[in-house]
Amino acid sequence: MIAKTFGEVCDEYTINVLKLERLNIKEHRQDALLREIAAQIGDLPESQREYADKLIADLLLANTAIWNLESDIRKCTVDKLFVGEALYIEMGKRAESIRSINAKRVETKNMLNALTGDIKEIKGDHLSS
Repeated sequence: MIAKTFGEVCDEYTINVLKLERLNIKEHRQDALLREIAAQIGDLPESQREYADKLIADLLLANTAIWNLESDIRKCTVDKLFVGEALYIEMGKRAESIRSINAKRVETKNMLNALTGDIKEIKGDHLSS
C-alpha cells in the first residue's frame, strides 16, 4: 500500500464527512482516517494544532463548494434548467469555479503536508502548479 500524505488523508476524511452528511454513506475507512488525523495532529507542536484544525475546516469548505457546483452541473443537464448555448455557458462557469476552488484545495493540502514534513503535491496543467 502506498502511504498517503497528511493533506491527502485530511482531504479524504472531509469528502467522507460530506458523503455521510448528504448521502448517509459511512465509508469503512472513516474511523481509521479520523484516528490517523488525530495522531498526526497530536504529533504537532501545540502552536500548530489549531492551525491544522483550521486548514482541515478549509478543506471541508472547499470540498463542500465543489460538491455543490458538481451537483449544479448535474441539475443543469438532468433538470434541463438551461438549453442550447446557455447550458454550456452555465456549465462552463461552474467548471471554472471548480477549477479555482480545487487550486485552493491543493494549496491547503500542501500547507498541511508542510506541517508534517510530507511532500508537496504538484498538479500539471493546473492552477495550483
